[in-house]
Amino acid sequence: MADFNTKYKIYPHRYVYTNPSKPAFTLRDLYRQTNQGVLTSSKEKTALAHDCRQPVVKDYQNPHHWESKILAYGLNATCDSVDITHTRPILKFEEKTPDKLLFHIGNSVRKSGKGDAEFHCPKGLAVTSSGEIIVADSGNHRVQVFNQYGVLVKQFGKFGVTEGEFNTPTSIAVTSNDEVIVSDQLNRRIQTFTRRKVFKDSFSTNDFPCSVATDIFYNVVVGTTKKTIEIYRRGGKLVNRFSTLPETELDKGGNSIIYVGINAMSNSIVVCDPTDRLIKTFDYNGNLIKKFEPCGVEDGLACVPTGIHILLNGNICVCDSLNHTVAVFTESGGLVKKLIGPTDGCGSVQQCATGPEGHLITTEYSVNNIHCMKIFRYNECECHRFRPGSSKRPPTPNRFEAVTKISSLGKK
Repeated sequence: MADFNTKYKIYPHRYVYTNPSKPAFTLRDLYRQTNQGVLTSSKEKTALAHDCRQPVVKDYQNPHHWESKILAYGLNATCDSVDITHTRPILKFEEKTPDKLLFHIGNSVRKSGKGDAEFHCPKGLAVTSSGEIIVADSGNHRVQVFNQYGVLVKQFGKFGVTEGEFNTPTSIAVTSNDEVIVSDQLNRRIQTFTRRKVFKDSFSTNDFPCSVATDIFYNVVVGTTKKTIEIYRRGGKLVNRFSTLPETELDKGGNSIIYVGINAMSNSIVVCDPTDRLIKTFDYNGNLIKKFEPCGVEDGLACVPTGIHILLNGNICVCDSLNHTVAVFTESGGLVKKLIGPTDGCGSVQQCATGPEGHLITTEYSVNNIHCMKIFRYNECECHRFRPGSSKRPPTPNRFEAVTKISSLGKK
């Protein structure tokens, strides 16, 4: 292959040197000379000058045509490169189920549901001594009972005003003998059910109840929408009633929600106020012992406490629906540790509880989120010591049919 300055002519089998017909001082002048082309047939007696132009422009003899063609070719190549960059397929890594998340109970497609093991605004949550999980399905006006693996065992209640019926049940409490206490908010009453979930008795409250708790002496502590605490004996006799607000703010009670819990270590009442973002501790006489504002688990994060659970050692589990976390605080407000967070699959958590086998159970819902219940790994538990990880298990077990399967796996 020869260059343009020596002006080689090409024959079928050899190169022959000739002097240029006229000097060419620039490539432009050389390209614009006449008789530019290559030898197209062996029968031709005269060889033409070698043409090393791009193959796409060899058919264009007019210099103005092929110059614009070269420019267009470069522009098209640049555009194609940009298109490939923007349309390059993105590698998608397979999402792994968080290790702490064991079971997700609830419809994963629709935001809420009315079927078995589905929820609409699940709020209250409690766990019996045998590990049964009892959830107040507020929007469906019923109570659902699950075993420790999230399998639906029973559900009771419907919308109504008679015995055993509910109008927005908001909270659940379990006595030391596994009796179930339900706060029936819009019916303004507290209902008690036996261990077999059969209606036992009920009594009315002064204000609309939004949360309920009980101690070892069967006293029933009720938090109301006016931010007051009502303490009842076992049969429904009112013992004491006091406000959780300071005297200067008694007129701000309004229509808000507070959550209550019993600290058996100090024999005190713990109140969670989402509006003021405070955790307060009172004695049974209504005297404020201490209060603190739970901090976010990260610096600069505000906390919106939406539920509390008192551990056996007196520490307080605080549900933060804003940051999607559950953290443990001391009674004085010191952060002990974060139990679960968004990376563990925690959503807009409303209430939490711990089971005897070491599980952490939460209820979750928000306007644009799925209404569900989740079971997390909290402490080391025998039921999952030799079982596969959560990523290998189905998200929601089948109703009733999984009981025998799970029991057989536990024996192995």
